[in-house]
Amino acid sequence: MKYIDEKVSGVTYLWQCKAWSGGEDYKNRDLYQYSIDKPLKLNNGNTIYVDFCESTGSAGGFQVD
Repeated sequence: MKYIDEKVSGVTYLWQCKAWSGGEDYKNRDLYQYSIDKPLKLNNGNTIYVDFCESTGSAGGFQVD
């Protein structure tokens, strides 16, 4: 991630996932996927599996409360 950020021109956003980074968190990233395939129980009784991400606010997307 650091190499891409410092050496590759034209990169607008950096997205990092926990699985590929060995749990390290590169602080200049825009989006960090920190939790993978976690069960989320819905009000209708169904369960879906979701990934949880942290954003600097510049990566777009939406938030589920």
